[in-house]
Amino acid sequence: MDTINPNLAAPGVNLVVPAPGKTYTTASGTSLAAAHTTGVAAMLLEWGITSGYYSMLDSVEIKNLLIRGARRDPNNVYPNRAWGYGILDVYNTFNSLRGD
Repeated sequence: MDTINPNLAAPGVNLVVPAPGKTYTTASGTSLAAAHTTGVAAMLLEWGITSGYYSMLDSVEIKNLLIRGARRDPNNVYPNRAWGYGILDVYNTFNSLRGD
């Protein structure tokens, strides 16, 4: 089976970030995308474990939830080698947990 990488895409271009001297600047890079994704994973852990909504939440299930909530362009076929399963979308990830 062919493995798809990346699993999903996260914001990493022209982000506003803290800078020395209590100012802000823009920056880009995979380290910013990784930090953004880590923050979303932390939010899921807080929701699931600390708040008690999903006490057995683990890294595999976090990955599944992020993929389920990823934003997809209807003009693309997913998964693909550019966007994986879509673009990280924290709102849609939590919205998918509502079960409406």
